[in-house]
Amino acid sequence: MRPKRYPYQKNKLIIQSKNAKTKIELDSGKITINAEEIKVDDLVNKISKVRLANKEIAKTIGQDKKSTETVDSRISQLEKEVEGLKGVVGTAYRLATETYHRISKQSSTSV
Repeated sequence: MRPKRYPYQKNKLIIQSKNAKTKIELDSGKITINAEEIKVDDLVNKISKVRLANKEIAKTIGQDKKSTETVDSRISQLEKEVEGLKGVVGTAYRLATETYHRISKQSSTSV
């Protein structure tokens, strides 16, 4: 089957088999199928499989999103803790430096 476009039918796509026993027309949101036999059971099975797959994908995406949110919140919490520790380390460094200078001055004056 090969698609045909006719100049007078701008919004219409026609797919027709060579023996003209099967014809599918797509026309502005309308689908027309002319065929000797249409296997609906196969279509129903395929549609149900696609719907099931969509549900599983949505479920998986939802789970991934939850775990990502948890990880993001934990990272944010750790960043806050690191900032707090930077302040503590800075204070400890200043105290150590001041103590070192005091001890140095005391030892130089006592000699």
